[in-house]
Amino acid sequence: MKRLAVCIALGAAFSSGAAELRLSLQAYTFRDRTFAETVETAARLGYANLEAYPGQKLGGGMEGTTDYHMGPETLARLKAYLATAPVKVVSYGVTGAGGDDEWRKLLAFCRELGIGLVQIEVGPDNARLKHIAGLAGEYGIRIGLHNHRQKEGRPENVLAALGDCDAIVGAGADIGHWHNSGVNPLEGVKKLAGRFHCIHAIDSSADSAGRDVALGSGVIDVKGVLDQLKANESGIVYVTVEDEWQHADLEEAVAASARWFKAWQRGELAPCGRIAVDSIDTLWKDVDGKSPRLWDIAAIGGENIEEKVSQMRAIGLEPGSLESDAKGMNEREGVASAFAGEDVKFCRPWAEKAYISCETTFLVAANYYTIASANDDPARDPVSWVLYGSKDGGPWVELDRRENQKFPLRKQLRGYEIANPQMCRNYKIEFLKNNGSHLVQFARVAFYE
Repeated sequence: MKRLAVCIALGAAFSSGAAELRLSLQAYTFRDRTFAETVETAARLGYANLEAYPGQKLGGGMEGTTDYHMGPETLARLKAYLATAPVKVVSYGVTGAGGDDEWRKLLAFCRELGIGLVQIEVGPDNARLKHIAGLAGEYGIRIGLHNHRQKEGRPENVLAALGDCDAIVGAGADIGHWHNSGVNPLEGVKKLAGRFHCIHAIDSSADSAGRDVALGSGVIDVKGVLDQLKANESGIVYVTVEDEWQHADLEEAVAASARWFKAWQRGELAPCGRIAVDSIDTLWKDVDGKSPRLWDIAAIGGENIEEKVSQMRAIGLEPGSLESDAKGMNEREGVASAFAGEDVKFCRPWAEKAYISCETTFLVAANYYTIASANDDPARDPVSWVLYGSKDGGPWVELDRRENQKFPLRKQLRGYEIANPQMCRNYKIEFLKNNGSHLVQFARVAFYE
């Protein structure tokens, strides 16, 4: 279905000035639940607005589904329920209608519930858009053209379909489907600037499957898209998140998208589009007690760690020199894994302190180092530590000290400038505190010059 929808409210659709973007959630994300349960879930995860879709079971003591053909008694009960619900239904779709009678039923249903936008699939009704615009105008309901991956949904074809049609009908691009069909979402939004009634988007994973991921954690320039909309559209724009993957971390991903959007609103994103670590404490207040494991926080003080270390020279280590004061929990989780890739970890018992040490292949003054959280259980994360250096295994000199460090994301890489760099051959990190577990674990320890 649809992914993240951006919909401009009718009353402010044609006002001048920058658009005001507001967060919303597509109910299809939680299609395994009733509509009433989805309303409660949306509110709990940080959403004030909702996009309904046809066919979801109503629940909450109401019989039937959200299909617009419901009888007058059910419609009255649904209207009464929404009057006191913790979220507002602001859009409906993706759907469509047949002849004029069906269109009038659909539009009357939306008007009765205060829904200002209907989203329809681009293509089948293109020849009738001017007529549909006339019907929509009678009811004061706007129409957005939605795309999946069909050729009619490409930006240039949507622009041609709109032509000189009344502005009550506008573009409703799904930038997730654009991305997965080879269209650059930001360029597509630029082509249709000023024509949007809604825009569906979701971030996409870097792998070939193109799976839905939390906003700001994938390969789509969602920040650029929202910046473009804010600058070039007008009125109220609803950004409606939808995740089509029914996975175990669905609620966490949906909540992560809400936190990312709020960070974008407050101007707290790093240039790369990730949430800056400086904003974590503020964002944690929105989490409802949960660990925000799915944040993709690659920005540390405004820098992208992966990009930064790719521009530095990694310092080689002597393999036989890797040591710790305790063995790992198993063969795969030994001390060598602390210095290996992101798919392994060093996990060992915690007894008030722990250390790891290594010898470099040459005498060198490291000025930067990294540590990553492991794949599970944030309680095992290191919190405070001291980095020591030695020229020849003799007296240790303190090079850097860190306290109260946080790793909100699993497998999150963090990087640190060394406060007191010196020429050394041996390096040791002594961990002074973990996050409360009887174990400590971490990964991707590396030194750079």
